[in-house]
Amino acid sequence: MIGSIVITNFQAHKDLYLELDPYITSIVGPSDAGKSSIIRFLRWVMLNDAPGDFTTWGETFSIGQVYVDGIRIVRK
Repeated sequence: MIGSIVITNFQAHKDLYLELDPYITSIVGPSDAGKSSIIRFLRWVMLNDAPGDFTTWGETFSIGQVYVDGIRIVRK
């Protein structure tokens, strides 16, 4: 189970930390707020499926961390 997500310089997210509930999590927000980029981020970190140019405009790197069952998975 995914416990938390840390996103740095990935598409719309300059610096984001999400703590996920162990039972249910919903991601809601207005159009173009970055909801879909969180899904693309998870595909990048978990499946190493990079969505092309995903670094935040003006930055030179992206870092992603996902904590799954106490194990930290990192992509740079």
